[in-house]
Parts: sequence; structure tokens; C-alpha cells
Amino acid sequence: MTLAIREIGRNVHIFSVNDPTTTLGGLVCTEGITNNNFYVMVRIILEFENDFTLHDEIGSTVPRDDQCLKPGNYAILTTGSVNLSTELWLPRTSDATTETQNEPFRTAVRERDGGCVITGQPAENGRFGFWQGFKAVHIFPPSLEQYWSDYNFTAWITPTGSDDPINSVHNGILLDSQMCNLFENYIISINPDVCITSTFFKLPCLIFWLGQL
Repeated sequence: MTLAIREIGRNVHIFSVNDPTTTLGGLVCTEGITNNNFYVMVRIILEFENDFTLHDEIGSTVPRDDQCLKPGNYAILTTGSVNLSTELWLPRTSDATTETQNEPFRTAVRERDGGCVITGQPAENGRFGFWQGFKAVHIFPPSLEQYWSDYNFTAWITPTGSDDPINSVHNGILLDSQMCNLFENYIISINPDVCITSTFFKLPCLIFWLGQL
């Protein structure tokens, strides 16, 4: 995908205060994305030597809060260097086979969530054993278990006595069929560190994040 195509529809642009002519990234912003979430996104696509703040077009500091982000141009102010992240995204394969073979994981996620954790849609027939339309999904997929081990992601899992932490209920969520498809294709993402349940990366949902990576 060319950069020109990825820039279509952007109404938020990011640049360094020291170089206002070079756009570092941007997004199509609609209601639902907060200032706090914006800071998280900027830190994902850019690497900072020191901490940073974002400033709007009139020079006011953008607070790290849950107010809705406004369209416009934003400057990054920092005392250190700013570079585009070189970290590669991880291709994700479907959990379909893994879920079928891992009954304890599936059962634990179903019992805990009882419905789609993004839409709030309850699995009304789950109590009768019918879970059609809902799927227990790994947050970090087992297909990337080597990466999980290399970076010790097990440390983020609350011990449950299982010998297989990647299949812990703490690494799972229950989603309806539509949300599952969007999640597994990186069209939506859940950010547990800010006061927003999920972030959508494709229109006509909440936001469309477009960096230059």
C-alpha cells in the first residue's frame, strides 16, 4: 500500500516542532478516540529518547485525558530525538484450529465473559451449551508462541496452575463473530491502559490510524 493511499481522509497530522514540514504520521479521527489514546498511538509508531508532549495548532499542550481528540495538526515537543519505530508488526493466523483443540481454554473464557467483551452482546444460549456466533479468542496467538517465549510474556499472566500460560484464560477474550473477524485482522485493537474499550482502525468505525510504517 502506497503512502498516498494511506493518507486518504486524514484529518489529524503529526510532526516534530523542530520540523513542521515533515509529517510523521496521522489518522482519520471520529468520535471515540481520546487524547490519552492518541498519546499511546504516537508512542507506538515513534521512538523517543525522552518524554514528550503534544501541542495543538495554537500551541496549547494536549492533556493526557479522556476528552475526545479533535481534528487538526499536532506538534511533538521533546528534549531528545524522535525516530520512526522500526518494530515489525506480527502476522496473525486464525485461532480456529487451536480453539477447537483447546477445550479448557475455550470453556474458561466462555464462563468468565458470558458474551462479547467489545459489543456487550450476551451469549443468551450459552447457559444451554449453545455458543454459536461467539468465539474464545487468544489475545496473543499461539501461532507466535516463540515470540511469546523470547519476550517472556508469561510474566503478564496471573498464575493459574496451568503448565501452558499462553492458553491461560488471562490470554483470552470472548468475541462475537463480527468482532472476532475484525480483531484477528488487526482492524480493531483493545487498549487496556486508557479509558476506552477498543480502538477501530478502519472506517466507518471509530478511527483509522495511519502511520508511515
